[in-house]
Amino acid sequence: MDDDQFEEMYRRNPLKAFSIYTVTQLQSLRRMAFEIKAARDQKDPGPDIMKAYDFFWFWTLGAYAIIRTMTQHKQCFSSKIASASSPQTCSRNSRKANGLKGDARPPKRPGIVSLAQ
Repeated sequence: MDDDQFEEMYRRNPLKAFSIYTVTQLQSLRRMAFEIKAARDQKDPGPDIMKAYDFFWFWTLGAYAIIRTMTQHKQCFSSKIASASSPQTCSRNSRKANGLKGDARPPKRPGIVSLAQ
């Protein structure tokens, strides 16, 4: 592989320059997301709904691991990427996506016990 091919490979996927392991984790998460969507979009998902739940659980853990790794090594990323991958930013973006404002928390539901208590 010559220099131009290496440059093109990193241009198409700059995360490879950081860690091939993180790239592999991200590819796994994309495959899991595809499986989750496929099960969700079925008219009668039946047992596939539990498979989708399992994948969603592991997708959440995997996404957290990638964000944590990138946050721990934020000096390796541009300031825009580093600030976007911080846990505070991810949490804030999640709250916005769910229609919550500021540090608002979702209302407690009767019968749900908070682990933070």
